[in-house]
Amino acid sequence: MSAVSDARPPLFSGLRGDVARRAAVYASDWRDGLHPKIAASTLFLFFACCAPAIAFGGLMAELTGGAIGAVEMLVATSACGVAYALFAAQPLTILGGTGPLLVFTGLLYQLCQRLGLAFLPVYAWVGLWTALLLVVLVAVGANRFIDRFTRFTDETFAALISLIFIVQAAQSVRLDFSHESHTNGSALFRCSSPWAPTSARAQHGAHAQEPPAGLAAGVPRRLRVYHRGDRG
Repeated sequence: MSAVSDARPPLFSGLRGDVARRAAVYASDWRDGLHPKIAASTLFLFFACCAPAIAFGGLMAELTGGAIGAVEMLVATSACGVAYALFAAQPLTILGGTGPLLVFTGLLYQLCQRLGLAFLPVYAWVGLWTALLLVVLVAVGANRFIDRFTRFTDETFAALISLIFIVQAAQSVRLDFSHESHTNGSALFRCSSPWAPTSARAQHGAHAQEPPAGLAAGVPRRLRVYHRGDRG
């Protein structure tokens, strides 16, 4: 990179340049959006933004104990999208929940739980500090250093996010098999079955029926499910 490009630009010079370039076509962006041919693209972008918000909102609710869910994610995506389209120099950028945001929010919630802090106020302060840092980066024109980042940086970060999701999935699978010990036949016959043993039927109501004699006799003993305390 040349020495001229490394020189420190005036404060907010990049932002002023973006606004000046978009000012000439700002009105036409809204007029062109009212054209009938744009309806298909509008519907596509609507579902492209709505579906990730709902999906990541459901995952966010699980990771944050219900503090942030699908409704909050939809409202935030809508508000940020409208504000970005009105005031940003690149109104076509799609905003919404992403994997890194989901991982970061889940880790922040766990940290708040360990430290005994209220999650939502901490999350709000994180957003305010992030906004302040972004304003500082815009003011000094930090985007001129973007060509210094290679593809290796992107792939390393993507590998980290993928590894975190793989570990969380493995932990969820392990958690499903660590609550209660079962016999070998528990994968085939659930205790909620109407042919479950007596103590299991008592937990689900007295209306549970006895298994047909032929079926009960034909089920191998090793495949029959018994609760703790039942004798087989």
